Amino acid sequence: MQNLRLDKIVLKKQTLRQILADFKTYIRLSARLLLVGCISSIGLVQANTMQVADFKLSAVYIYRFGQFIQWSSQPSSLVYCSLDTDSVAKTLSQLINSNDHHTFISLAHINQIEQCHIVYISPQKESEITQVPIKPQILTVGIGTSFLRKGGMITLQSINQKVRPIIGLEHVSQSGIQISSKLLQIALLYPQDIIEMSEED
Repeated sequence: MQNLRLDKIVLKKQTLRQILADFKTYIRLSARLLLVGCISSIGLVQANTMQVADFKLSAVYIYRFGQFIQWSSQPSSLVYCSLDTDSVAKTLSQLINSNDHHTFISLAHINQIEQCHIVYISPQKESEITQVPIKPQILTVGIGTSFLRKGGMITLQSINQKVRPIIGLEHVSQSGIQISSKLLQIALLYPQDIIEMSEED
């Protein structure tokens, strides 16, 4: 049992290191693009419900989700979509467009998500819909727990000054996709972990 616990800790650290390494590499390669219009030379500004320091890492998380998701028919390339063009979406598009194997599409309406494998829905667009659709073999990603309450599958949220993925497993299972144990190791689960956090507060 002790060895199993140690294995899980090692796996969690390896996955986090992998994501953070991608984040640092991306920042190093495209810092000038990310800084324009996003962050001043001193301090941070707000970007929707997240700080600027977080939106870049959030985009990297969304990009990496493709490696931790199993579809019933595993695609050779992924179609990433975004409903809105906020800072997370713009950073994500830069990541996708730098990779010849994947495609990025900016959607005009929520009804267009069936052409996508992974869909990012901004807080602004999420506030305009009453329900996030659960479609077969499509992963929906947003920001904040209200996204999960509306049917979203994974949300990214700042907790103790760190970006953490929160997964609504019930919604994920309804879509027919599977999430890798590596991602589950570093994520919180909705609603159980969120309820426990509220009770601790």
